[in-house]
Amino acid sequence: MAIEEICEKIIDETNAVRAKYQADYAGDPDAELLAWLQIAVQREAMVCYLYNEATRNKRLAESEGEVVEVTRDALTLIWQQEQSHAAELAARLIDGVFMDRKGSLDAAFLKIRGTLDATMLDLLTQDRGGVLSVFAKAATWVAAKFAPNIVPAFATELPRANLRGFFVLARALEQTARDSYARIGQILPAIVLKSSSLQPQGLLKPIRNTELDELFHQRVFGEMASWLDSDGAFVAGLEAKTCLRKLREILVTTTGIQQYRGRAVPMVYTDGGLGDLFAKHNIKIEVERAAA
Repeated sequence: MAIEEICEKIIDETNAVRAKYQADYAGDPDAELLAWLQIAVQREAMVCYLYNEATRNKRLAESEGEVVEVTRDALTLIWQQEQSHAAELAARLIDGVFMDRKGSLDAAFLKIRGTLDATMLDLLTQDRGGVLSVFAKAATWVAAKFAPNIVPAFATELPRANLRGFFVLARALEQTARDSYARIGQILPAIVLKSSSLQPQGLLKPIRNTELDELFHQRVFGEMASWLDSDGAFVAGLEAKTCLRKLREILVTTTGIQQYRGRAVPMVYTDGGLGDLFAKHNIKIEVERAAA
């Protein structure tokens, strides 16, 4: 099965979870919020592993050039931002802001499990396969048979993926994260209105910006996938300045503040983690929270 078909399954699974949660927690937004925050911790732990330094080096080991460096920098910075997302969410959960001790321990477990899930996902999609990849497939198959409730249905069907396929997979994972944060953003206002605590209020802006970050990351991975051919090689003749210009355009259209988009230096709600990349190449943007 092609990686694109697997990505559709990943998105379908997230949509099914969304529908189930809305039904299961109808009339109980606090419980639904906690359920989504737990998933968010797990998702962030997963992508933190998938985008880490060892994985970046492995995926880009056989490529070189200015476009490759832009790609490596973008992936590095997205990883750093996902790390900050994971740290903030984990702090709110594991430190017990919203949950009793049992719930906090559950959140800690989900963060660990997210890393394990990502390790397996990385092995399952390595282009070269090998013993570890075979082991991952076997372990996933066994787990699916004996503990189907903890193994997504798509996991046993993951193909080996080249760099383009990896970016297509990352795009799908970012879309599921964006959809999750979008639902959290829909739930929060009702909770804020009835809560005596300032904690839900304090989540409104971070959740809005994180949803924008994930949407930006989704579009960035889609764009970077277009820089590669079907064999996973960078397209000949592609220029770094063209790639950077496209990334800036995606940022402004995704997180830009409407009334400032016509300025020579646009203002955005968030830089999507790529602020240092733009600064490195003297591409100017202004971030709302930095300007405040």
